[in-house]
Amino acid sequence: MGYKLGLTISVIIGFIIASFPLYADTLSSHLWNMSLNEYSEESRGTHSMHGTIEKIDLENSEITVNGIVIKVVGTWTAPNGSVIWYGDLLKALSPGDSVIVKYSQRGRWGYMLDEITIERTGEHYVKST
Repeated sequence: MGYKLGLTISVIIGFIIASFPLYADTLSSHLWNMSLNEYSEESRGTHSMHGTIEKIDLENSEITVNGIVIKVVGTWTAPNGSVIWYGDLLKALSPGDSVIVKYSQRGRWGYMLDEITIERTGEHYVKST
């Protein structure tokens, strides 16, 4: 499925570039940058780790736990059942917090946070979207 979709998109973009050369510079970067390994299920490994938050990067929405940089995006289900934005989750964390994280590798996006438990407060957050 992924191969056929990528090939179809590349053919369509190639046709658009041929038809409208004015947009060639903008569209050509999207033509051949797709790697089948990036989108395959095999490239997605799920990991769980107990560690300490070393750094919180609000600008890039990332946390560093035990030297591993993990991206935090989307909406999250808080312990009380409400849905919060990732920025609010990052603000609830502090460097030095002991946490249990579940994260997965998503191809070119790197490590993405799926769940986090803050041991200081016992709060458990799960990614909604």
